[in-house]
Amino acid sequence: MGEHDVDTAGVVVAAEADAVTVAPSAHTDDSGHESITPNSQRSVTPAEGSAEKTGEEEEATSTIRLHLQLPTSEVIDVQVNVGEMAQELQQLLLERESTCHRTCFTLQFEGKPIDGFTELRNVENLKDGSTIKVVEEQYALRDVRIHLRHVRELCRSFDTTDAAVGRECASLSFVSTLNAYDDKKALGDKPSDFLPPSYLFPGAKERLLEPMIPTKDKDSSVNVVRNISVTSFNPPPGPRKMRGDVLYLAVDTMENRRFHITACNRGFFVNSSTDAVFKPTPSSQFKTVYHSLVDLISAISSTFKKNFPALLKRRIERHAFEKLPTPYQTYGWSVQNQDNADDFLRAEDYTHPHKIGMEDVVPGQIRDWNEEIQTTHELPRGEYPERLIRERAIFKIHTDFVAAAVKGAQQVIDGNVVPINPGDEPRTHMYIWNNIFFSLGFDVKDHYKELGGDAAAHVATSNDLQGVRAYDALDTEHLFTLGMVIVDYKGYRVTAQSIIPGILEREQEQSVVYGSIDFGKTIIGNEKYSELLAKTTEALRIEPHVVKSGKDDDKEVQLHSSFETKGIIGNDRRHYILDLLRTFPPDVNYLEKAEVTEKAAELGYPRKFPHKLAALRHELIDTFIESRYLNYLRHAAMLVNEIKGAKGQAVKAEEVVTAASDVKEAVSEIKKSDEAVEKSEQKLSEETKQIMREAAKEAGSMRDDEFEIRFNPDCYCDFVQHIPVLLEDCRQHQLNPIDGIGLTDAMHARGINVRYLGKIATDVKKDEEAGKDAEGKLDYLRRLCLMELFTRSAKHVFRPYVQDVSPSSFAAAVAHFLNCAFGAQPATNGRAEGPATSPEEATKKSKKGKKKSSSTSSTGTYVGGRKVCDSWNQFTARDFWRKLCADCDSYYGFSIEEDTSEAFFEKHELSKTALLRRFCIMVGIQLVVKDYNLDVSKARQPFSDEDIFNMVPVVKHVDKKSRDATNLFIAGQSRMQQGQFRGAYELIAESLNQMNSVYGSLHPDMGQCLRALARIAYILGEPQEAFVHQHKAVFTSERCLGLDHAQTISDYIQLAHFTFANMRIMASLRILYRARYLLLLAFGEQHPLMSQIDANIGVILFAMNEHDVAYKFLENARQLHDHFMGSKQNLKTAMIYHLLARVCSHRGDFRQALQMERVTYDVYDKSFGADNSRTKTSSNCLKHYLNQAVNLQKSIDGAAKRGQLNADLIPKPLPQLTIHEILEILNILNGIIFIQVPKNEASTSETKPSTEKTEEKPTDDVDLD
Repeated sequence: MGEHDVDTAGVVVAAEADAVTVAPSAHTDDSGHESITPNSQRSVTPAEGSAEKTGEEEEATSTIRLHLQLPTSEVIDVQVNVGEMAQELQQLLLERESTCHRTCFTLQFEGKPIDGFTELRNVENLKDGSTIKVVEEQYALRDVRIHLRHVRELCRSFDTTDAAVGRECASLSFVSTLNAYDDKKALGDKPSDFLPPSYLFPGAKERLLEPMIPTKDKDSSVNVVRNISVTSFNPPPGPRKMRGDVLYLAVDTMENRRFHITACNRGFFVNSSTDAVFKPTPSSQFKTVYHSLVDLISAISSTFKKNFPALLKRRIERHAFEKLPTPYQTYGWSVQNQDNADDFLRAEDYTHPHKIGMEDVVPGQIRDWNEEIQTTHELPRGEYPERLIRERAIFKIHTDFVAAAVKGAQQVIDGNVVPINPGDEPRTHMYIWNNIFFSLGFDVKDHYKELGGDAAAHVATSNDLQGVRAYDALDTEHLFTLGMVIVDYKGYRVTAQSIIPGILEREQEQSVVYGSIDFGKTIIGNEKYSELLAKTTEALRIEPHVVKSGKDDDKEVQLHSSFETKGIIGNDRRHYILDLLRTFPPDVNYLEKAEVTEKAAELGYPRKFPHKLAALRHELIDTFIESRYLNYLRHAAMLVNEIKGAKGQAVKAEEVVTAASDVKEAVSEIKKSDEAVEKSEQKLSEETKQIMREAAKEAGSMRDDEFEIRFNPDCYCDFVQHIPVLLEDCRQHQLNPIDGIGLTDAMHARGINVRYLGKIATDVKKDEEAGKDAEGKLDYLRRLCLMELFTRSAKHVFRPYVQDVSPSSFAAAVAHFLNCAFGAQPATNGRAEGPATSPEEATKKSKKGKKKSSSTSSTGTYVGGRKVCDSWNQFTARDFWRKLCADCDSYYGFSIEEDTSEAFFEKHELSKTALLRRFCIMVGIQLVVKDYNLDVSKARQPFSDEDIFNMVPVVKHVDKKSRDATNLFIAGQSRMQQGQFRGAYELIAESLNQMNSVYGSLHPDMGQCLRALARIAYILGEPQEAFVHQHKAVFTSERCLGLDHAQTISDYIQLAHFTFANMRIMASLRILYRARYLLLLAFGEQHPLMSQIDANIGVILFAMNEHDVAYKFLENARQLHDHFMGSKQNLKTAMIYHLLARVCSHRGDFRQALQMERVTYDVYDKSFGADNSRTKTSSNCLKHYLNQAVNLQKSIDGAAKRGQLNADLIPKPLPQLTIHEILEILNILNGIIFIQVPKNEASTSETKPSTEKTEEKPTDDVDLD
């Protein structure tokens, strides 16, 4: 069923994404997420606090049993919560196998229809044991179309076309296929069934793309009907309309027969029409009128009758997360070629540019997005239930707006929307589609001429979105921001915004009542805006400042924001702010001729940059202020200690912290009301006041009596550097980014802008030259920075390259660009020579019409109001590399020394496949899944126009959050760090429930909760529960983030661990193989995470007696671990060496086993001492290997003298590890380590109640130097 399906009574039927199970089991939440916590132990909501439930609350959570009587006289018993809405009963029927194909019905109790939005407890006389009838209703045209779409969705339940190409919020997931193997049967199969394919072995050079999309079984799809369409005989003529005809359909069955069907008020019947003749009377062969189209097709098609029940059964068996839509569309960069099957409804949806997606639900109406966005913003936010309703409404409207904005932006770039200013230059065109305003990211009328032109206009939209995010996060009452989405599509940047009521009816000068409309020449002030914005200045660290108005009166204007910020009062009397591009202070390091600190000057700043709108991130500002505040406290504490020392008082080192806390108390005293301040002045000594003044001065405070730092967004600001912190986090393995997305997220979280990417790469190289490799090598981070520099600079080259390409040559032009970037490049004197080979078809065309091509390239043609040409085929690999190197130096301050891209890849050992993946994701290219052999030099270029599947939009928007749920999750994480796992589980489970109420069942934040719940459940001794939660977490990552996202890879590793804990060995191996394959695609083999994956694979293969293959993976894990850990040794080091020793002993290589085990012994002895059980076990292993090595050598020498060498000479190794021992090893490898703690500490940590003196407490892996 579609997302907005509606029944005949006008009740909106929620989509499956919003479905709530009506009869949950004893340990299942409303979200469908299972829990090990009994209901009696669940934590209460924030609104309930610690108070006990009232009578009304107990009534709201009580359950009753109802009987649903179907039209077929079948009765269904359900257990429901009286606080639920009747709509959820309707959803239950739509999910049930026997009733899922019925859409046009109402629920009636005692002869009266029940409104879908009525809570069951409000239905009069409804009680436990009552019977509710399901009554079939008559069809209207709207109901027929909804029913038709629902039947189509049922018939296409296993069609992955939409998921593969990225439509209708569908996306692919393959984790269920990895867990669908019966391990008990597989254990007796051939070894090849559980050994990895050749391209996954350590050291393999192949990087195949085809395994990205696992092939399906032949019987995975069930065909029930060929096509259901609307015929050209519509609409019904007057006489037939008077007889109840609503719509005429045509059904093509699997038996290659076509039936013409009439949809009337009573249902569906077969008429006597043919393709050429209209004859609406009922067919003589099939006269029955069926209320459901499914029942009718079952009567006319034997194949449908046979296969449809099997289809429904398999549909019910599918995991719910495979069927639910995601909140935002997820696109894959590699796609299988799809069969373009006949589908009338799809054709209707995607061939009508005017369709907005709501026609079947609210025909003839168009949504007022701005009113919906602002109305949800004004909803009550006092009590918890009110906040929950408000957050749910905000998120729902926002996701709908994003989807509509993305669709509109694509229509704009494809030339299907007429601009509102068609007479102006195409670059300045503006559009309105579906009540959304669209503009292009160009410098319109030279507004940004002095700031960098088009480069400044492009980044201004990103800065504006950052400002919208900041003000939206504050959620200030009576201050409104616009809905805003940025879409990068086919080289163009499109900004979509909701429309302020009345703004299009008057000039800008008449609309703006606050700020400037002429770039600061004249500025307007407004008291109401000053009052509203004053509430935001403290949180945003903005210093209110006075400027001259610039008018004849030259009055002073008080501003609480940048002068660029505009305030507009709409016709709805709401106060809007827009143009928030200067919300955060500028980065003076990229403002040429700006004054910087001496340290920044030594680093080469300020430097020239393509634009002058480089701004600092809010994370950096917060960290800077926090750092200054700590300096303020330290300085005050030092002064307090100096005073105490002068008075002869003993000063201890630990008193510094106490003194700092005393100063904090003194600061809080000053912040009281005026009357309280007068009283506190009597208590505070002059010495304390003087300390606070000196500390404030030392910290650079704006006030002389307390700490306060703010920034004027219209002026320069100080510079703080956090790059060394990032490098140290990577060196300590607290952070291991896998791809460019993870790297940029880590930089942004630490307040570092992407423009500092070149400096990070330079600093890593300097650390390597300085000899810091002993602490752990960061060459993987350097490679990752270089890969991101390459792809981002390539994106900057690609954007103008593709803007002027004609639609007919788009695939060929994109393929040509990829060949220039990644293809074979013949070199002369080290430089790329000549144009890269273009696709064959394009080459033939260019040869045939060379004159015509040159003429076209000079003059061009117009498509959709924009000038296009085919000069792309003159673009060469040398042009690409020259522009990329110039862009890399201009944007990122990084000079590339190599003469060609091939030399660049080889020198720095960069994976072409990983670069191709990142570039395609960054610009929105979808490639056909095939093996392109990028790492093999061939004369023929790897890409042709047939390899370009599509171009998809890259979307940026405000990420709406549930504040209550987020706070609960943070509190749960805090409990985890304190060791209170049961309390943490309850808080995170409650957070998950709230997120489910706000977001639906799929959201990246919910994946974060599921991962935490899985880990806690495993720690609490519930491996099955851990598997269930982690399985859902992987579903969430694959569906919401992508099949090969870095988080998906990490989730796979944890899922394999929990799968093995549930004795599903084969499935755990296949999951680890999948994780290794994805990491090879995303980065390559030389990554710290690969050591963890290979160690896991090696352990499990060793358990299955595949010693030779296990040795290869464990040896690779050891080499990687030693490489990235440097001189540091921890428990993982010891464990990997111990495992290698065991494997070597089973292979008969006792000398090497002895060497490996000696490293393990040294780590344990240094970390725990000689009396520890681990150290003793390792010592015993050393003795065993030594004895076996001596005995083996004696046996070999004796047998050599006798000439009787055979396999029986190899002595027996240590006994094979048990499953429990292997699980303990996996715990250590994956960061779950149990240490012994005293009983009193164990009881406070709430691990497991026990009467023993000691108890094992899990903790994260720490270095044991």
